Amino acid sequence: MRPSRPFSVAAALGLMVALSACSTSSESGDLEAFSIQGNWTLTSGEGPNGAVEPVEGSPITLEVDGQGTVHGNSGCNTYNGTATVEGNAVTFGPLMQTMMACDEAVMTAEYAYTTALEGVSEGSVEDGGLVLTGEGVELRYDPTE
Repeated sequence: MRPSRPFSVAAALGLMVALSACSTSSESGDLEAFSIQGNWTLTSGEGPNGAVEPVEGSPITLEVDGQGTVHGNSGCNTYNGTATVEGNAVTFGPLMQTMMACDEAVMTAEYAYTTALEGVSEGSVEDGGLVLTGEGVELRYDPTE
């Protein structure tokens, strides 16, 4: 098993601050929480570094259990961490990742994905698929079969 590494110290600290800010209940009480629980495969995405384009043969996956534990494959490496859902607010982190090297195109897609995932702040379910968004971020997933 390869050692894990944080995406970045600054990103991890930012995610921890975001998690603490989102830890209170919704005051309005009118937002019905949706579930991101399940196994998802990224179909398309956009992030701060541009398009997130999965490379054929190197799927990008997201698996969330009922306790908020997250793991998946970012194209080359595996990652794990936590997810928090409050109403339609969604945050991930801190996330850890293995450190294998792959083909340049796969590594480019992986970096774009992990950077985008760090920027997620909201989510929704559209036509049975999961959509995660944030400032400059939109990640679209289909259920994994």
